[in-house]
Amino acid sequence: MRGKNNPFWRYQFALNPATQNFEYGFNSINAIRISGSPSNVDINRWAMLHDSSNYRFYAFRAGSNTQLYQYAFNGFTCAYGFRSINVVNLQGLPGKTNSTSLAMMHDGITITYFSNNNKSIKKEPVQ
Repeated sequence: MRGKNNPFWRYQFALNPATQNFEYGFNSINAIRISGSPSNVDINRWAMLHDSSNYRFYAFRAGSNTQLYQYAFNGFTCAYGFRSINVVNLQGLPGKTNSTSLAMMHDGITITYFSNNNKSIKKEPVQ
């Protein structure tokens, strides 16, 4: 979750198995600051993951659908370029790709990027 008054903070929630709820600050750092960002970062389009070694934060370059800035947690902040390739390029995006939101995951081997199809999503009726 992004900080309302400061977009360079991320609030962290973790799943509490006892309550089956995501709880703010449970077994996690309450808030993480994003630091060292280039001036043209689009801080509203972002994703985070753990790659088995580092907590990573990715954010699009403003005006781009193919360039992501990469950060890693340095013990205090998610710092741009820390233990990272500064800019990661997305290649071969289908024309239908909607890059207004993104998700990423690490399966133990590969970091995977997900995006939505540009077609409008038809809501299925609830039964």
